[in-house]
Amino acid sequence: MQEEIKSAQIKTSPTVSALLSPFFKKFKKNLNQKSGFQASKNSSRDFFKSLLKAIFTPPQLSKNIYGLDIGSSAIKLIQINRGKSGLELTDFFIEELPKGIQPGYEVVKEILKKLILKHKIQGNVVASIGGDTVNIQTIRIPFMPEEEIAKALRWEAQDELSIDLNSTSMDYIVLGEADKLGTRQFEVLLITVPKSVVAELVNSIRDIGLNPHAFEPPALAVVEAFGSDKLRKEGRVLGILDLGARLTNFSIVIDGSLRFTRNIPIASDLLTEEIASYCGVDKIKAENLKIEYGLSGFFDSQALDKLNQDTGALNEKLCVYQAVSFKIEKLINIIEHTFKSYLHQLSTLNITGFDKLILSGGGALIKDLDKILSSRFNIPVIVANPFERILIDSGKFDSVYIKRNAPRFTLAVGLALRKDGF
Repeated sequence: MQEEIKSAQIKTSPTVSALLSPFFKKFKKNLNQKSGFQASKNSSRDFFKSLLKAIFTPPQLSKNIYGLDIGSSAIKLIQINRGKSGLELTDFFIEELPKGIQPGYEVVKEILKKLILKHKIQGNVVASIGGDTVNIQTIRIPFMPEEEIAKALRWEAQDELSIDLNSTSMDYIVLGEADKLGTRQFEVLLITVPKSVVAELVNSIRDIGLNPHAFEPPALAVVEAFGSDKLRKEGRVLGILDLGARLTNFSIVIDGSLRFTRNIPIASDLLTEEIASYCGVDKIKAENLKIEYGLSGFFDSQALDKLNQDTGALNEKLCVYQAVSFKIEKLINIIEHTFKSYLHQLSTLNITGFDKLILSGGGALIKDLDKILSSRFNIPVIVANPFERILIDSGKFDSVYIKRNAPRFTLAVGLALRKDGF
């Protein structure tokens, strides 16, 4: 890593040849401990914290907790503490990763080690654990005493959902009561993840010199970034579209709580690839075109098309819009279909649509994406600012950069806020 990354002034290094998928890739180590994780009796959000304790007994934990988001486009490490005036940003690091390169685990590990040693970072890490190997689904079970829920869910997972609990860790969040044809039920968010994935992630974080404190699925961390009170103020029924570099996550939040989430394989990098292919440019040029024009061609496509016919030259703005319009339309259709399917299960709640849609992740910064989604869904669409309730010392941090790129840090902020009492 040749460029400095300072908390006082953000710097990025274009020379770092590494990026990491939502999971740390497997590395060959024999795990000497086995997981004995059991579903918690408490229907709390301490899923991955309890899961971690079950797999390994971590060292004594300090109060210094960092949110670590290792994405496909950048590594982000953020610390937030509660001061006299409220939540305060105390550490902020970002390492941009170049496009189009698929590194190994060792490369990324070395980047993080250098970062940690250079800035003498110590403490505990809350990291995201996502992708296709983590399964989050909403199910309904008969109403029963709380102490019987864990046992009932284990039966449901093994017999009805065919989940092998010998190799899979499981926990749950009771969302509330539901009524089906006069029968009382519990609506439950069931979360499962392979034990091997968690074990690898534990070792990965320890390898870079930090203590694994807890793990969180991205959808839950994004909700944490805003806070339940803030989400309830925005509306009763919200959609959250978290557009990453390689994966998009769509979540439904009702009364401030996550109720449904799914991954969508249409993300920012795919749009760049479509632009490169359609417009006949390389990926670096395509990325620059995406940043410059975004979806602005949507609003004057007819005029641009006429200009194209008159001059015989393909206007760049029109080219970008035409390149990505099919994928954007497909993304919109998936959101509509997903919400309608989920609404069918919630007929007793008298819900007819979203109150608002929130955009987060780096893809939220695509020009005019919010306007197009607002036009299609006929609802307000807001671009996330996870720092809205967090104090930023402009003398210590580049607050202009942070606020301009705020949606990119939603996941890291949510992970950093994953503390008792926050």
